Amino acid sequence: MSPRGAPAGLAVTGVALALLVGSAAPAAAEPGPPTDQTIGESIRTLNAASVRTLDTTGSVRELAVQQSIVPLETEEESGGKTTVTLNSDVLFEFGSAKLTSAASRRIDKLAGRLGSGGQVTVAGYTDAHGGTGFNLKLSRARANAVKKALAAKASGVRIVAVGFGEADPVEPNESDGKDNPAGRAKNRRVEITFRG
Repeated sequence: MSPRGAPAGLAVTGVALALLVGSAAPAAAEPGPPTDQTIGESIRTLNAASVRTLDTTGSVRELAVQQSIVPLETEEESGGKTTVTLNSDVLFEFGSAKLTSAASRRIDKLAGRLGSGGQVTVAGYTDAHGGTGFNLKLSRARANAVKKALAAKASGVRIVAVGFGEADPVEPNESDGKDNPAGRAKNRRVEITFRG
């Protein structure tokens, strides 16, 4: 008998039962190092969850390359007069009336074609971006810059410079309510008209 009056065998059984119930269940086996099989399964699971179909409908548009090329210079003859149109993007920096070095070289060559005693008209144009007043002022300043460069190389020629701003565009500045960069580029120009 135990000191409390319980049989000794019963006490030992209770302690053994308590130890058995109180002990943790055996832990699950720890995963081992990854194997080719487990890595492959993980990759397939990740790929299946992260890959989706991409709808490319409408993502590729037709590009009309010929319409987007703006000539740097064009020349027309009519009624004994020649008009050389120079793209302003080559002649000047954006928003500037200062001739680039490339423009100066081209104007020097053009000055050699001007006959003495004749009259030359230099007309400046802009696109429709910016205010009307600013564009008019810029077109006049650009026409005067070309006039000054021509006068330095051509003697005995009367040169008149005029600016028209955004008036008389050769292409629409907008098409279907959207910006037309190629059209605007063609509108930024200086036209030099002379006899011959």
